[in-house]
Amino acid sequence: EPSAGELYEWLEMKRNEVDPATGKRILNAEQFEIVRRVTDRLVEELRAESAHTVGATEPLRWLLHGRPGVGKSHTIKVIMQLFKEARKYTLGEEYQVASLQAVTATLLGGETLHHILGINKYNRGDVNVAKEKVAKRWLPTRWLIIDEVSMISAKFLAEIDCRLRTLMRERGTYLVDGNG
Repeated sequence: EPSAGELYEWLEMKRNEVDPATGKRILNAEQFEIVRRVTDRLVEELRAESAHTVGATEPLRWLLHGRPGVGKSHTIKVIMQLFKEARKYTLGEEYQVASLQAVTATLLGGETLHHILGINKYNRGDVNVAKEKVAKRWLPTRWLIIDEVSMISAKFLAEIDCRLRTLMRERGTYLVDGNG
């Protein structure tokens, strides 16, 4: 289990890291600030875990906006490195990365929203089987990163929210302790 100090050490390393091909820092000031905010949240979660108060804080709901080419996907990749290298999280377990379109999801090593949420676009198949599989996948998940969120309709975003709330309400491990 990494400490808060180790997470901040990793962050400082990234602040100063230079791309050997360009000689430029891998994160500009704005990108660094975003990764810093995620690091701060991870530290907050570590403290909550050690105090056994997980779930006592509001979930982080946050959007990263910018015109094409400013480095939103690059910033997501650095956040994924933070999760993997500094926090020892595994993609598909403690965090999920998804997009509406398969091409975008694949570029980040993630999956489509429909797939990771078990939402059948065509309303075919056994919903209960899919629900059990999806619930098993989502129980250890702490973070959901959605790339190209502007492509998602408000209706689908509401469906995602409803699906996750229902799964956690029905099967969430943080809701009830060993004594019920």
